[in-house]
Amino acid sequence: RREKMVAYRKLASMKEYVLVHQKAALVEIHRRESNGAWLIELCRSAEMIRLHSMPGGMLELAVDDLYEGLDLSLLVKETEEEYQLVRSAT
Repeated sequence: RREKMVAYRKLASMKEYVLVHQKAALVEIHRRESNGAWLIELCRSAEMIRLHSMPGGMLELAVDDLYEGLDLSLLVKETEEEYQLVRSAT
């Protein structure tokens, strides 16, 4: 994961990339700001994902739609502390 993140951030044309977690209803949006800094937005169940770099304008999608048909109670709950590590690595 770390190697891909570094490689993606080196691409001048990369504006956003999305990680959809398989063990929790959680989506990470990595977004390059106009000043070149990368920000991470975490979206959870009952929240909306907003992708700004899509052709034709912004794409909005509910996190819950990505996990439709899955029994989320079976997913392992991951802690906020683990995601703090992700944020600090950027």
